[in-house]
Amino acid sequence: VVAADAQGSTCTLTFDRPMVLTGAPADDSITFDDQIATAVVNVSPTTLEFTLPSGVSPGSQWVIGAQPPWIATPVTAPASGNF
Repeated sequence: VVAADAQGSTCTLTFDRPMVLTGAPADDSITFDDQIATAVVNVSPTTLEFTLPSGVSPGSQWVIGAQPPWIATPVTAPASGNF
């Protein structure tokens, strides 16, 4: 992850390579303040936008705990950071 941003209940993670989605986020491989995203879309080849059940604020943590089965592109896990 080369950049992360959060605006209310929407979070983006930007990666160093294009991300290929293969389905919806249905597990806790990527979390935001312990929340599991309800939806994810590519907003650019390298950026994923996640919709959360409730908002996050500055200082909230994002965590990639494992390779998401719904992303075909390999990601570095574990990884984490704060907005």
